[in-house]
Amino acid sequence: SVFMRSATYAIILTACASVAHPATMLLDNFDADAQGLSQTQTLNFETTAPGSNFDLLGAGFHDLFPGNGNYLDLDGSATDPSTTQPVEIRTKLTFDPGSYLLSFVLGNNAGYGAADARSNNAVMVTFGSYTETFNLSGMAAPLTIFRNVTLGGMSALTFSNPFPADNAGVILMQVGISSYGFDALSTPEPASMALMGTGLLGLALFHFRKRK
Repeated sequence: SVFMRSATYAIILTACASVAHPATMLLDNFDADAQGLSQTQTLNFETTAPGSNFDLLGAGFHDLFPGNGNYLDLDGSATDPSTTQPVEIRTKLTFDPGSYLLSFVLGNNAGYGAADARSNNAVMVTFGSYTETFNLSGMAAPLTIFRNVTLGGMSALTFSNPFPADNAGVILMQVGISSYGFDALSTPEPASMALMGTGLLGLALFHFRKRK
């Protein structure tokens, strides 16, 4: 019926207006950070475990992956091999509840300049309730990962090395977090409420004219 079509159209308009455009919350390729061994923080990340550190490598400085700019070796040169704490870094930012697209690029340090480096390494990625472990071996090509994540509370993104330290670990090349803004569907914005009101007003006028 015309009434049902009008009602459906009003609902679709309201829903579309409620969805925010994706917004980039974090995009870091580490090129703005100074290279160096045994680092504890970058512009956007910091270590959390006592005594843990990472190496910031790249062009002209222990470059494992030429042409990829700067990147982190998550098992830093000064990490104490006897420590029971995992090497862990996290974002300095915490992120609001909502729906996000998480992306990151991983590589592996299979032993460049480190005689005791293992050829197999792993990293555990945690973002809210999302947790996944990636195992890498050899000097394979960089791996790009995309994951859709919904946060139920304020959360930071963490990367941790579950293996004992050996000064050569998983390589983190780039990290991106984009917000979808899906939560707007549950609480329409003022503009959306106005659009819904316009749609309902149109329906009322339609029925008034039909009755006349």
